[in-house]
Amino acid sequence: MVQENLTPMDTVNIVRSRMYYLLSLAFSYPGENLLSTQDELYELVAVLYPNLAVSRKDMLVELDKMEAEYINVFDGHEQKKYCKPYEGQWQEADRAMRQWEVKKFYRFFGLGLNRAINEMPDHIMYELEFMHYLCYRMVESASGALGKVKGAGPNQPRHYLQAQKDFLERHLLAWVDDFCRLLQEKTTLPFYVQLARVTAQFIVDDMEWLQTQGEEVSKQASGLNGYANE
Repeated sequence: MVQENLTPMDTVNIVRSRMYYLLSLAFSYPGENLLSTQDELYELVAVLYPNLAVSRKDMLVELDKMEAEYINVFDGHEQKKYCKPYEGQWQEADRAMRQWEVKKFYRFFGLGLNRAINEMPDHIMYELEFMHYLCYRMVESASGALGKVKGAGPNQPRHYLQAQKDFLERHLLAWVDDFCRLLQEKTTLPFYVQLARVTAQFIVDDMEWLQTQGEEVSKQASGLNGYANE
């Protein structure tokens, strides 16, 4: 990604992209990638949400403890603790349609699923990772770094902005708040309690922020350099 001459909006989108990426990792099966970014996630949360008073101790957890809790809570090994991490399981009436719509979003932007992970497309990990991707591409499109990428959908900032708003409204906002509330009740690991609080708040805040950005994205798309600070 081209890092020169970034506008304030580009900087915000880079932070948003990173936050979505870190949240996606945090909801994936615990591994070395998560361990190596736990401290970064804590630092970013501390800056964005000082009012949540998240502790470093809660956010830095040993791998074996996280694995055990993940298996019980997200894989449902211990049924009384099971918290479904799939959008479709919170929308039982149209579960297949939800999964199809999510995959359609991914495919439009030239994305597929990681077969090695073997998860359904509506897993919260994938949905958060997709938002990371859209934020990242929005910055590249604004800088002209994308050019014409075959199979990656329209490459104007306004297209990525609209995709983010649509995906949040149709998918993440439709179920993640309920999911995060239940997760706080089911888990006994402080890491996942804090993760649920942060994720629910971040998604709501992010949608509010996106709704203010249409005019500024249009300026960038029309060739204006930078944007007016609010």
